[in-house]
This record gives sequence, structure tokens and C-alpha cells, in this order.
Amino acid sequence: MLTNAIVLYMLCQLQFPSWCKAMIVASLILDTIIFGLKSYAAGKEGN
Repeated sequence: MLTNAIVLYMLCQLQFPSWCKAMIVASLILDTIIFGLKSYAAGKEGN
């Protein structure tokens, strides 16, 4: 999750910062949602 943000940040140093900030935020939100869904699915399987 954090690795994606670091990679995007490094790329952003070479690109346009306006859309890069949006990409970083979107990536973090998506990673959080995916992580949450995986945790939820794992919890349902355990019960």
C-alpha cells in the first residue's frame, strides 16, 4: 500500500504535480478499500 504511494511520488517529481496528487490520493483510497474488502472477506470465511 505504502509502496504505491512512494512510487507515485517519485514519478510525480518528473511529471505534472496537479494530477499526480490526485493519483496518489486515488491510489491510497483504492488500496484502503481493497484492503478493507479483503479483511471483510477473510472475516466472513472465518465465521
